[in-house]
Amino acid sequence: MSLALTILGLLAVAGASACRRAPEFDFRCPVGPVVAARYTGDSVALRLPEGIATLPRALSASGARYANDTLEFWEHAGEVRVTRRGHVVYSGCRTER
Repeated sequence: MSLALTILGLLAVAGASACRRAPEFDFRCPVGPVVAARYTGDSVALRLPEGIATLPRALSASGARYANDTLEFWEHAGEVRVTRRGHVVYSGCRTER
């Protein structure tokens, strides 16, 4: 009986974890739009005025950095910078939460 209850408990926890939404944050830029970021495991889904992009995690000395061949999203100490092909598109964006 206790093994069955343990298994049911584990299944309930696993089900609850699967239903949780990935953390999402809105970053307001001083000049420009809100950059929305949803963190999912080893990637981030961004909602930008130009469209939606999903970037894989990249190496960084500090903060959280996500990048592909074109776009880079770097968050450090609650501030975000977005670059496209090495040129800053948005910077100084801070979370609204």
